[in-house]
Amino acid sequence: MLEMLQLTEEQKAKVKEIFEANKPKMDTAREEAETKRQEVMNAIDSQIRPLLTKEQQVVFDDLANLRKAEETLRKDSAALKKQN
Repeated sequence: MLEMLQLTEEQKAKVKEIFEANKPKMDTAREEAETKRQEVMNAIDSQIRPLLTKEQQVVFDDLANLRKAEETLRKDSAALKKQN
């Protein structure tokens, strides 16, 4: 989007400052959205699981644990990127 605006160097610098100043707010909003998404997914899981056979529940639980592990890995990776 910014390329399409053909900003001057001065405008680019000011836009960069605005983004940097608002980064903490964006990070908080992103974290809150992720928390809400996880809450919704947990609610969905709790509605689906009782519909399954015991064998299906085992697979379902394994898949849910895998999804949670992937989410943790993504978060850890993002945290490492922030540090660098």
